[in-house]
Amino acid sequence: QDIEGGLKYRGELFGRPATVNTAMFIQWIQNVQRVEFPDPDGPGGLASIAVTANVPSSRIWGFEAQGSLRPAGWLELGGSLAYTKATFTNGNITLFGNPYSYGPVGDTPKLSGTAYAQVALPVGEGMGDVSLRGELYGQSAQYFSNASASIAPGTRLPGYALLNTRLDWKGIAGTGFSAALFAKNLTDKAYFVGGMTLAAALGHNAAAVGEPRTYGLEISFRY
Repeated sequence: QDIEGGLKYRGELFGRPATVNTAMFIQWIQNVQRVEFPDPDGPGGLASIAVTANVPSSRIWGFEAQGSLRPAGWLELGGSLAYTKATFTNGNITLFGNPYSYGPVGDTPKLSGTAYAQVALPVGEGMGDVSLRGELYGQSAQYFSNASASIAPGTRLPGYALLNTRLDWKGIAGTGFSAALFAKNLTDKAYFVGGMTLAAALGHNAAAVGEPRTYGLEISFRY
């Protein structure tokens, strides 16, 4: 079950063009499907197997907001922010006669957001549109297990912030060609994006490392 409400605005702010979009939501979910890796017959015999467990119920609520402002014709500022509060209201199940307790909800940072600035660069008439964008993305801590408070401790991942940039040239010299240079994670931040929890079956967990500093070139043609 889901209830949502929001507000959209497009007009002027401090006499300059602006847009603002906001939304609030709350969800109630029954039989939340999560993968578990139990050992059906204990040590020896069969190895751990993957089982889809139905966690009785959860509740998720939060809000989202995004907006942009043009202080000048050549400059755009903007960003987005999301807050999510997710909990298992009943996280107790039994698998192969063994009790399992779920919580906190995994892969769900409470806070995440982006701030950006985009500058339109002057080029000759008929040469196309050139812009430079800088973007900062950040999120708070999250868990990569749904049972960190019970059978899978040590699955909390710290929050992180990434700096990205992109140089776009659209409609090169009035043609259908466009090109872009981009760089992700400019500061080469070390961070984790998720993981796999095998603590209950094998006694260890594995976290997934995020993408390092990356540069690239994109070329496209529209016809």
